[in-house]
Amino acid sequence: MEFGEVVWGIVMAEVAKGRYIGPFTQKELEDLIGPFQTSPLSVIPKLDRPDKHQLIQNLLYPYSLSTAFPNPAINSNIDSTKFPCTWGTFAAVSLVIQHLPPGSQAAVRDVAEAYCTIPLHSSHWPAVVVRTREEEFHINTSLCFGAQPSSGRYGHLEDSAVELY
Repeated sequence: MEFGEVVWGIVMAEVAKGRYIGPFTQKELEDLIGPFQTSPLSVIPKLDRPDKHQLIQNLLYPYSLSTAFPNPAINSNIDSTKFPCTWGTFAAVSLVIQHLPPGSQAAVRDVAEAYCTIPLHSSHWPAVVVRTREEEFHINTSLCFGAQPSSGRYGHLEDSAVELY
């Protein structure tokens, strides 16, 4: 695997932060959470820091059902319209700022690990298991980059923050 050590480093960092739990064997994990589904992992360099990488769980896989992959993709079972968000694009926010009255105040929030800061309910864990070694699995206990509702779920948090500001 080309990025095997990068993936392993990211997983171990997530374990250290308490966002991944494990390792588990398949039997241990099934005894703990029941049947589960893993999805392929991808690694992309972060745009602002090419020496750092983002782990993506491809929850769109498999793209079509087959005898080799009889289970539908995790994202295919999620209606993303149920997870809208109201926070805006750069253009929309810029327009709002341009029309604020003199003396207005603004707030900025660092969202470097935006999705990772929102824990998943344990009932969702069977959908976000990560296979880290041949016979080893970890549970991603936070929203992940690649899950269809992540933007909307994070949007709910940001919508609340906007209301407070």
